[in-house]
Amino acid sequence: MLLKNKLKKPLALLILISLFSTPAYSQTRDLDPSHSPTTAETGRFTKLESGTPVPFDAWCFDDYAFSRINAALQFNKRDCELYTNRLLEKMKAEYEYEIGKLILRVETIEKEYSGFMMIKDQEIKELEEIALKNSNDNFIWWAFAGAAIGTLTTVAIVYAVTDHR
Repeated sequence: MLLKNKLKKPLALLILISLFSTPAYSQTRDLDPSHSPTTAETGRFTKLESGTPVPFDAWCFDDYAFSRINAALQFNKRDCELYTNRLLEKMKAEYEYEIGKLILRVETIEKEYSGFMMIKDQEIKELEEIALKNSNDNFIWWAFAGAAIGTLTTVAIVYAVTDHR
């Protein structure tokens, strides 16, 4: 979605440049109400020698004028290509930079995660060692508490079962 939004501006500029590179005389001809082109009209051209009559209404250019128009067209076309290539290279560099930042962020998070996991594993190991070391220290207390509870339970049962009359 972000790529689509970033491409809209260069695409609009490309369209505008291509529209402005069309010859101006074709735009004025289309605005002339006396001339209404048909859909079959695609334009006609012919090379005329000096003194030859023109077989249709036309604009006539000498070779020098035609070469200037053609050179301007080629220049505008090449200029547009260079501009779009420059924009594409700029966008490519920006996106490669963003991708590089994201890759660096992922690597940083992975290192941070592995550090947390190493600390967690070390704490678990230390707690296991402490638990195994201290587990037999309370054995006597458990045995004494069990014997005392068993004795008290036996006395309570005997007292409850015997008749105190």
